[in-house]
Amino acid sequence: FLLYYDRVQADVCSSYLDVCCNVPDVRPPDNPITPKPPKFREGCGWRNPDGIGFKTIGDNDGESKFGEFPWMVAILK
Repeated sequence: FLLYYDRVQADVCSSYLDVCCNVPDVRPPDNPITPKPPKFREGCGWRNPDGIGFKTIGDNDGESKFGEFPWMVAILK
């Protein structure tokens, strides 16, 4: 065990329990595709119909999603 541990310690991994993979030498594409910027909405009060950050599961009764109404706040005491 000690010999194996010493041999693995010299690897690129920080722990003998980790499995490390070499990063392939990938060349970037010659013509990268630039995504279109999101549409900007003028004024206040625009909702995010799909929410932001993550998707909730089981929201079949019209529950709002996280960040759907960004102007809403909760004041807790």
